[in-house]
Amino acid sequence: MEGKNYTVMELAEQIGVPRTTINDWLARYSMYIDTVTQGKRKVYPETALAVLREVAALRGAGKSFAEIETELAAKHPIQAVPLPPQEEARPEVKKEEKPSEGAASPQPDPAASGEGGTALVPRQQAEEIGRLIGESFRNMDQRIKELEGISTAQRKMTYLWQIICVLFLIFLAVGGYLALKLMNQAKEENRQLQNQNVQNTARLTALQEQSVTLIKGNKEFQANITRLKSELTQQKKEFEQNIKTEKQRLNELHQAKEKALLSERDQALLKVKEQETRLALEKEKFTAERLKILNELDELKKQHEKLKKEKQSEKPSKPVKPTAGKKPKKSAPAAKAAEPEKKTPVSEEQPEDAAEISW
Repeated sequence: MEGKNYTVMELAEQIGVPRTTINDWLARYSMYIDTVTQGKRKVYPETALAVLREVAALRGAGKSFAEIETELAAKHPIQAVPLPPQEEARPEVKKEEKPSEGAASPQPDPAASGEGGTALVPRQQAEEIGRLIGESFRNMDQRIKELEGISTAQRKMTYLWQIICVLFLIFLAVGGYLALKLMNQAKEENRQLQNQNVQNTARLTALQEQSVTLIKGNKEFQANITRLKSELTQQKKEFEQNIKTEKQRLNELHQAKEKALLSERDQALLKVKEQETRLALEKEKFTAERLKILNELDELKKQHEKLKKEKQSEKPSKPVKPTAGKKPKKSAPAAKAAEPEKKTPVSEEQPEDAAEISW
């Protein structure tokens, strides 16, 4: 066949549809599409490309597979599809079996079959056409069922898409309402921001005026600080001078007080020394008196012993018992002698206590 031949991939590129779609169309409309076999590969001529373009145009117009097949049957002749060897043997077997089934049918004459070899060709073509028509009707029935299933699925998909569209419209309405509400809020916020901007501008103007006033006041404040610093420096010098003068006066007073205290201490020491001297004199006097008393006591003891000896020498041979209630006379001098002994320790302790108190 003259002209360019195309593969399935090239057909898909020429028409602009996927390869799977081309394979589907080639299987569905094979009776209207010419094919050429090159070795083990099947290719398609220009006429096949034209038929496929027509199918693509009809599908683009929204026509169903049955309508497309009707259009193709009206415009293009049916192509005889070559059967494989097994399929070609089946009609011959059937032809041989048909005479055997009918008892009245005569046996074919071998000579007639040889002579009428050319007469079998039209009959085979008629049978082939009938078989093709039957297959086409079966394909049409199967395709109608497929189309019904597809239409049912498309109907379900249509309902689904309708529901989706309704939901989309609802969402769109809600979104429009929310967008309108947000726009109104944005306008209101924009108006409030503009008012706030005006207020902020007024505040900034007032703050600028206040800043000018504050700058002026700051300069005056700095001048006052400088003046106060100079005054504080002068006051500090005067205060330090007064502190020095006061320190000198306090030192003089302290020295005068120290001198007075020293003089008072010297006087006190003199008084203490005088008291010590007086106490020493009194102690010496007391010691002399004590010695005198001790001497007197010794003399009294001696006299007492002497009197005792004399009384013992003057005793009679028979002693006279003293009467009850009377005390002996010899105890009187002993009592008199004991009295100075009791007085002496008291007289010794008194000057020592007096000396301790004076110290």
